[in-house]
Amino acid sequence: GFYFLESSHLKITPFSKDTSSDHFGEHTFTITLLGGKTIMFASTILVEIQSWMDAIETNKIIYMSRRLEDNEASSIQLAHRVEQQDVALHSLEMLLQESKASISDLQLLCEDLKSQLASVNSHVKDLKLLLKENESERLMLLKSRGVVPKVLPLWALSENPREGVVEIIDKVKIWTGTWNLGSKEPFTGMDKNRAQRLLQPFVPVGYDIYVLGVQDCLSESVFECLEGLLQAEGCRRMNIDLDSSIATEGNRHANGNHTSSATTSAGISVDASKILGRTDGSLLSSKFTGIAVFVRSSLLGDVRTLATTNYAFATSQSKGAVAVALSVLGRTVVFVNSHWDSKHTEKKRDHFQLLTSALGSQLGETGFLLNEQFHHIVWMGDLNYRLVDTSGNPMPVESVVKMLEDKRLCRTLFESHDQLLQERRSQAVFYGFREPV
Repeated sequence: GFYFLESSHLKITPFSKDTSSDHFGEHTFTITLLGGKTIMFASTILVEIQSWMDAIETNKIIYMSRRLEDNEASSIQLAHRVEQQDVALHSLEMLLQESKASISDLQLLCEDLKSQLASVNSHVKDLKLLLKENESERLMLLKSRGVVPKVLPLWALSENPREGVVEIIDKVKIWTGTWNLGSKEPFTGMDKNRAQRLLQPFVPVGYDIYVLGVQDCLSESVFECLEGLLQAEGCRRMNIDLDSSIATEGNRHANGNHTSSATTSAGISVDASKILGRTDGSLLSSKFTGIAVFVRSSLLGDVRTLATTNYAFATSQSKGAVAVALSVLGRTVVFVNSHWDSKHTEKKRDHFQLLTSALGSQLGETGFLLNEQFHHIVWMGDLNYRLVDTSGNPMPVESVVKMLEDKRLCRTLFESHDQLLQERRSQAVFYGFREPV
């Protein structure tokens, strides 16, 4: 049961007889155990002492053999692990070589793309020079045909902000809203503070540009109330009525720098941002489809009105569209507010085709559609589309309310029954536009 140190040396020594060790034999040897304890073996018989030494030596040899086997097994395991590490290292070296090759390919591709970009930029520059050379010829040709060309300022279509801008703004947040007032005054008998509190849930804060379109509106009270609310946000209403001339029905085009308002023979004020009418529940007083723009004061120098126009579908009716073209930090943006026919789907299709053509000519160049001349177009209004059944008839109110209350059917209601979505899918109207969700 003893475990001896491998470094122990056994040696028999004669016993030195003295009075303090009478009980020991004539021959002794000592051995050190694990832990440091020393044991002495003593006997008067030398053969017995020798047998004990042989037994201890044999035990040490067996123990050392086992240790040697364990060391060999550990060496084999270490060798296997080293081999695995070598394989892993080789794989990493191969991956590194492949990555270097991919980086080299990407660098070549990047250089090729830079070369292509330089070529495109050079081509664009050549086209601009060619356009500038042909500009005088184009103007003469249009005038010879009796067409007055609309000349926009050079900064209107520029990709860069106007000269003198010190602060570069990366993003501009724009809010748009539409409201059919149903020929009613929503703030009758209210003071301005209460009216503005009622508008707060409708108009969020934190935007740079606000555009509100109204239909069946009786007065400027909604715009005035919104202006008072947005003044606290540091916004001011823009003067977008650039034209004081009276235009005929179906072709009322705003273009100029006039700020005074014109009046008809009946004394009704006319401006390009409104369509006036007296039908559909408003026989005694006029109503209008209109648009107003509010801009944060810090951006007023970088938001310019390019043109404002309106287009009425019929005389004495307020249905049609009003539109304003703005330059916002060098980008052209058109806002359209329209009020369409409430019954016939075919008329709505005609409205869209008519307006994209008419507004394109009135806001931009004659002969070009609205969506062919500007960077961005935002279209809003009361388009009078309905939720319809599979036969195309308006769905009963009870069925619509029931589906709205069931969250599982709410999405199906609009995906399967929304008349506007059906028309867009068939590309009858608003093809190329995206409807916000």
